[in-house]
Amino acid sequence: MATKKETGKTTAKKETKKTVAKKPVKEEKKVETKKKEIKKIEKKEEIKVKEVKEKKDHKIVFAIIGIAVVVILGVVVNLIKGVDHSNLRNGKVYAQLTIKDFGSVKLELDADKAPITVTNFIDLANSGFYDNLSFHRILKDFMMQGGDPLGNGNGDNGNYIEGEFETNGHKNDISHVRGTISMARGDDPNSASTQFFIVTTDSTYLDGNYAAFGKVVEGMDILDKVMKKYATEEDELLEEGKRPVIESIREIKEEEPEGKIVPTE
Repeated sequence: MATKKETGKTTAKKETKKTVAKKPVKEEKKVETKKKEIKKIEKKEEIKVKEVKEKKDHKIVFAIIGIAVVVILGVVVNLIKGVDHSNLRNGKVYAQLTIKDFGSVKLELDADKAPITVTNFIDLANSGFYDNLSFHRILKDFMMQGGDPLGNGNGDNGNYIEGEFETNGHKNDISHVRGTISMARGDDPNSASTQFFIVTTDSTYLDGNYAAFGKVVEGMDILDKVMKKYATEEDELLEEGKRPVIESIREIKEEEPEGKIVPTE
């Protein structure tokens, strides 16, 4: 009998353990598990929100950087072009080219057809850039080229301008007839800088490939004298010290009624 009671007690204890101890623990675990799952979901959502925010911030930063880059590139391009495009010349502009021991030549430049080129040339001239440089290349029955600070055909001032001629996308119908002034350049259509040339014989085959920007209106006889003394048969550099010197080039006002050439202020 005792054994049965004890067995009953044992059974009762086991049942009690089952009904009172184990069941609530199982429910608590479920609740805890759900709480953990909810926290995980919340954490994931927080991460997603953070990532979205970071992406938006990055987009804003990239957009700002992009705008800054465009602005900087614009400034750099203008610097490379060597000309302030917001202040280009227009209409007819006049300049006086003085060659040492020979005299002065009057140039009429057309800023309506080649505004970048004319503005660049006049800015250089008025700054004194051309003073005491020379004509380093003079070919018989063709042209005379000058404006190179190195004097070897490779010099410039580090700034380059857009080539204003037809094959480079610019309408410019100034023809390379005798007396026309034009810009020298390399293979790159936008490599003109400081060097220029004046054709002394009609050279219309250059039309559309070089930026002509004006013409000689007085003093062509001066250039003929220079050609007669210095022109070479072969395409070669003139010897140092034996070149016609550009005393100066300056912008001038259009001829006054009295016939005087008056420098601009």
